[in-house]
Amino acid sequence: MSVDHPSVRTRQEDGVLFATLDSGTLNLVGVDLVRDLVSLVDMLYTDPGDVRVVVIDSASPDYFSAHVDSRLSRNTIMEAAKAGGPGAASLGMFLHKLARVPVITISKAGGSGPRWRQRTRPRVRHDLRLA
Repeated sequence: MSVDHPSVRTRQEDGVLFATLDSGTLNLVGVDLVRDLVSLVDMLYTDPGDVRVVVIDSASPDYFSAHVDSRLSRNTIMEAAKAGGPGAASLGMFLHKLARVPVITISKAGGSGPRWRQRTRPRVRHDLRLA
């Protein structure tokens, strides 16, 4: 399974789905990234195929994902709400659902320096974090 979205590229090898965040230099959590992650999470719940592990990394050499793009926060929340049911109209509820996908999730951060040491919301919800 390989489902590409504008801000999340994927490829699959031997039951491992690699999802690379590719949403600009900072990988800001905005409407596009949330929409694509919601789609990925929905697929993992409804039809994971032979995916057993998801490894999420970043296309950015300096950031895994910086923060929510506050200029678009209302629209971002509306996209995140699509991942859940009633009462799920928040980014936190989407991350809660991400934490409970029926596969192992791993975030893989690289690079060096203080920017890579930042803890970001998408990374704290994975089963394993590698830096």
